[in-house]
Amino acid sequence: MMKSMLIFPPGWDPRGPYLSLPVLKAYLQQNNQEVLIRDENVEFYDFFFSEQFFKRMSRETSTLKKSIYFNSTLHIQEAKDVIRSKDSKSWQRKFAWNVLSNLNYLAGKVYKGFEIDFNSMHFKYSHDSTSEIMKALSDRAANPLIEYFEKDFSTIEEIKNQEIEYIGFSVTGNTQLIPTLTMCKAIKELCPSVKHIQLGGNFITRISSLIGNLHPFWNYIDSMLLYDGEENLSSFLQQLENNKDYSNIPNLYYLDDHRNLKRNEIVESKTINSLPPDFDGFDFSKYFTDNLWIPIYTSRACVNKCNFCTIPNASGGKFRHMPAKKVVENMEVVKEKYGISHFFICR
Repeated sequence: MMKSMLIFPPGWDPRGPYLSLPVLKAYLQQNNQEVLIRDENVEFYDFFFSEQFFKRMSRETSTLKKSIYFNSTLHIQEAKDVIRSKDSKSWQRKFAWNVLSNLNYLAGKVYKGFEIDFNSMHFKYSHDSTSEIMKALSDRAANPLIEYFEKDFSTIEEIKNQEIEYIGFSVTGNTQLIPTLTMCKAIKELCPSVKHIQLGGNFITRISSLIGNLHPFWNYIDSMLLYDGEENLSSFLQQLENNKDYSNIPNLYYLDDHRNLKRNEIVESKTINSLPPDFDGFDFSKYFTDNLWIPIYTSRACVNKCNFCTIPNASGGKFRHMPAKKVVENMEVVKEKYGISHFFICR
């Protein structure tokens, strides 16, 4: 059986898990397709706000120790423990968030133009410009993820050790684009077992029409899978393992053997994955919260097509919903398995 891994990239909110990979994992395993999932968003945040990373930055520049913010950042691990503790006081939490804010400020002094908060990630280079994105992939002075993926990224070692052959990324927002492609580049250079790198997710679906035959992103990716992923990803993995005939897989954009871009037919999904999400592979202890909430969904697509909303353009298909009883059953399964009883509803 082919070894596969799905990754949620850095550039998103690290206070709770995103739902896409657990939903895909549940569906694939129901169809006897094993897949590993990794939340590299929270893994990077956990590393970024760490003594190890701070010591590296201190070695990078002697002026860091002269900053008035330096002393507070010596309490990095303490600050993380306070944020994740249910017993911390309000004044402790305020101090903890200040410590992380100060570390973020200092990181911007070491990596020019880099800024990270608990909703997004920004670089010296714009994530809205292809030429700027490509510059970011090789500028070590402005992009700390280059060294992170090369030296500190434990998943890279796992990919190599387990000889992973397929890797898929779920890209939800534009601030994840530079981190995703930075990682794709590292995988292409460091992981010879990987046969195929695929992008999917809300944001990739929305920008897919802009990525033409000669677009430089194709130097680091092999295909894009648009809209709902479960059924088409399952079919794709079967073809990848066998004869690599992708021509009949809906919603797939890929390069053929002659590096010509093929855009398969867009087919609206009429089904809904009603399985309980499978979060195995996510480390819940690393999220930056004292009270973890688990996302759960009740429907797909939307009954309306509001101009200000991305859902109709990124989820595809007609509005579908699960019976309330099934939603409650899924919540009970997740609660029993992971010991978490707080949920928020996604669509």
